[in-house]
Amino acid sequence: MINKSNKDNKLSFLTEKQINDFWNKVNISLKNECWEWTGHLYHNGYGQKRYKLGKKTYTFKVNRLSYYFEHGKIPQGLLICHHCDNKKCCNPSHLYAGTVKQNTRDYIERGTNKINMKIANEIRESAKLGLSIKDISKKYNINTCSISQILRNISWKNYNFTPITKRKITFELASKIRLDYITNDVSQKNLAQKYNFSRATICNIINNKVHNE
Repeated sequence: MINKSNKDNKLSFLTEKQINDFWNKVNISLKNECWEWTGHLYHNGYGQKRYKLGKKTYTFKVNRLSYYFEHGKIPQGLLICHHCDNKKCCNPSHLYAGTVKQNTRDYIERGTNKINMKIANEIRESAKLGLSIKDISKKYNINTCSISQILRNISWKNYNFTPITKRKITFELASKIRLDYITNDVSQKNLAQKYNFSRATICNIINNKVHNE
């Protein structure tokens, strides 16, 4: 694997045509708005751009390219992070160079700033109904780290709420859930609420994908 800093050094060899080709794939709008990448994406949603430099082809994250084109240099060992949480954003004013620790802290804080006690309790109720952290994150447009902290009662504490943590599914527990489903005609939604699992997990247990009997 090529070291990021070594790969970044190759950017000084880009031609004006190659740089213009990058900006042609950016949907540039107002100064304070997100400028979204319209080209290829990595599987995780971040934009990517390939450049042939010499005999080799290199793939770069578009946020790193945008930062480089604006500032001329990427500080060694640092990430290029988003203030906006929009993975496709290429607006240089939405980007900053930071450490992994800074990026994680800012990511959590941005999610926390969208939350009040009412929303936190709604999130807990959604989890009780069997919604996954990923689904709750999409529903409230809040990052999964912040959702997890609420469900573990680390942030926005509710002392009447039992924290939801990852539980190990034993063979005995899986058998009990299947028996409950068959004998008592309980819906998967109600089982998820009763046993504090997502509906997807309950479905996998019932369909013998977890601790097959």
